[in-house]
Amino acid sequence: MTKTIVSLLGIFFFSACHPQIAKNICPITTDRVLSCVASSAHLSNEEITSKFESLIHPTNSEPNTTKLNKLLCLSLHSRATKEQLQEGKNILLENLQKTECKQKNISGLLLIIQGNIDQQKEYLDKNWALYLKNKKNLQTQETGMQQLKTEISSYQRRIEVLEQQVQKLKEIESMLDNKTPQ
Repeated sequence: MTKTIVSLLGIFFFSACHPQIAKNICPITTDRVLSCVASSAHLSNEEITSKFESLIHPTNSEPNTTKLNKLLCLSLHSRATKEQLQEGKNILLENLQKTECKQKNISGLLLIIQGNIDQQKEYLDKNWALYLKNKKNLQTQETGMQQLKTEISSYQRRIEVLEQQVQKLKEIESMLDNKTPQ
């Protein structure tokens, strides 16, 4: 905790003394991002989305460096959505271009996020293909069900006709029994 305070004070003091140089300091700390990922492993999907939204649309004046590190942390979470992953990627790319971030550290995070995005895309593509296959099977089953309903309706009409014929035969039999002497 004291290291963090000392580092923040150092950055603040450096920023105040050298504002043109301080703008180029990388606000992203891979150690903080990765330790945050480890400590947030228990979060649910709803909690991740809620925290992510509160960082995107802040209600408090949290320091920009903390906000960026937390956003990256949440975008690296195993339950992050594709949009959250993309947001994390955009944050990294923007900071790589604007500041003097250590290329290897930030590039590593970028590769992790890109890998997660690719995994999400592959997962969604597979699920989309499965969805289309299931939809086609369902439509085939619905067509089959409609055909069966039509056949059942046809058989029911045939049964009604046969029942009417049986009733007529019973009436004829009854009339014949009444006319014949016993």
